[in-house]
Amino acid sequence: MKSIKIYRLIIIALFFVSLTTKAQDNTMYFMQRIPQSTYTNPAFQPECNWYIGFPALSEFSFKFQNTGFSYNDLYKPGTGVNNKDSLFPDLYGIVNKLKTKNYITPEFSNEMFSFGFKIKDIAINFRFSNKTTLQVSYPKDLIAFGVNGNTSYLNKRADFGVGFNFTNYNEAALGASWKINDNLSVGATFKYLMGIANINFEKMNIGITTKIDTTPATNDNYISYDVDAKINTSLPLAVKMNQQGYVDFSNTKMDTTDLVKKILTNKNYGFGIDFGITYRVWKDLTVTASVIDLGYINWQATPSNFSGTHTYQFTGFDLANKNQNTVDLGQVVMDSLKKIQNVVYTQSAYKTFLTPKIYLGADWVYTKNFSFGALLKNEIYDNTFHPSFTLTAQAKFFKLWELTASYSMMDNRYDNLGFGISMRLTPIQIYIVSDNITAAMYPKDATMVNIRFGINLTFGCKKTEKKVYNEAKPLIDVPKTP
Repeated sequence: MKSIKIYRLIIIALFFVSLTTKAQDNTMYFMQRIPQSTYTNPAFQPECNWYIGFPALSEFSFKFQNTGFSYNDLYKPGTGVNNKDSLFPDLYGIVNKLKTKNYITPEFSNEMFSFGFKIKDIAINFRFSNKTTLQVSYPKDLIAFGVNGNTSYLNKRADFGVGFNFTNYNEAALGASWKINDNLSVGATFKYLMGIANINFEKMNIGITTKIDTTPATNDNYISYDVDAKINTSLPLAVKMNQQGYVDFSNTKMDTTDLVKKILTNKNYGFGIDFGITYRVWKDLTVTASVIDLGYINWQATPSNFSGTHTYQFTGFDLANKNQNTVDLGQVVMDSLKKIQNVVYTQSAYKTFLTPKIYLGADWVYTKNFSFGALLKNEIYDNTFHPSFTLTAQAKFFKLWELTASYSMMDNRYDNLGFGISMRLTPIQIYIVSDNITAAMYPKDATMVNIRFGINLTFGCKKTEKKVYNEAKPLIDVPKTP
């Protein structure tokens, strides 16, 4: 029962840790009256000749995502007369719902300053942002082992390895889009990245194996655990060592002396690039593609590397041994656990990568003020593709106002209804976008919640309408032969 209570705490902690934020932009992709839509495809061009992002408010975005479970998955109504009005943790239901590997991937972004302008067919933009990302992965075995015990893991290894990558950094980005002709536009954004803090689990392999040998002659039965870990950090740590030359975690602390100076003068530099294309293939149909956040950060300021490996095998005791009572089981276990703390410390620079995103979209203009869109997006992290698919409908009205509704399949959920609105009150533009407004109505069922909003000052805006072709028209006119 005690182990069940501990795992209840672990599951609850996973849920509330996931109530953090991560930017999501599927609906935003098609709202091209918002200058920030170019962040999803650098080939997009804003409709206004000039824009300035309101300082610290030009873009503010956040999202939380937990692919494992929601609040209502965790708690279920009780049964019986005395319990029907109470909620109880459904630990066995959670285990059945979890996948082999589950993710919590928060992200937060605040644009401090931005501006852009157009010169004929070329649009230029610049922005400076602070971004925080967190990627946590946890295996199903971590929860299932505690709930069901080791009976489901006889003669096999239970995986307890978790992933963790936290990054806070500043980004200065310069982008350009070139409208080559009425059909084709290309664009790219170059990013200079300034890392502030990082914690990265380069590897965290932990497992428990229960070996059962049914052959009486050998009787090879044991429980073993293995640890192989390496953690990199770029933090102002004052690391202390013990007499054996290993890390003394009890006396290791943060060194906050001249902290602001350390942040402003560190050498955690990196680079990134985005690129995109838009192409009108026929009539009123345009296809788009972009790759965002190809980049890395070199962590050279106050790097710390903690690594260690350890294995232990417990075979039990022979009760027939007359000296058995001289062995303290608790001491044996404690001595083994102490060896895990024999962590080696080095100070070597290391590198982490951004989370690349691939967008493939299509935009069909139905009338001059109404269009439909489809988007396939893939995020790549933990060496895995994480896809989502979105359908949108956009309406333009009141000159430079825009309203978008979306439906998305993401995070293994198929009930994500999104909404976006862009309002221009000359010269102020205000926008609000979310990929899942249903989370506001049913928060306890949500596994993903997000919102993105901002304020721009826009100038030189003209009412531009997409051309609508009533009949097929080739992109290239070929002279007819007599």
